[in-house]
Amino acid sequence: MIGQNNQAGKSILKTDYNENNGVDKNLKVAVKILLKTMDATTPSPERIELSILTKESDGSLVHRVVSEAEVSQLIAEIQKEVEAEQKKADATAADI
Repeated sequence: MIGQNNQAGKSILKTDYNENNGVDKNLKVAVKILLKTMDATTPSPERIELSILTKESDGSLVHRVVSEAEVSQLIAEIQKEVEAEQKKADATAADI
C-alpha cells in the first residue's frame, strides 16, 4: 500500500483480513480499507470500482464487475458498523 493513509490500510488488513473468508467478507474488507484511506469526505460508489475474479470447478475463470448498487450497500454496512463501534467506544469512555 502506498499513500498518505497507508498505515490505516495496513492496520485494517492485519485485523480484518483472513484468507479463509469468503469473497463477500474480503470484498467488504477491501471497501473498508478504501473508505479509510480515500481522500474523499463523503464516500460514494461512483468513486469505487471493484471486480471479482473466481475460478470455477472446471478451471474456467469468471470475471464479474461489482455493481454500484452492491458497492453502495457495502458502504452503508461499513458505515453502520463504524457508527456502532464509535457508540460503543463512547459509552465505554463515559463509564470511566
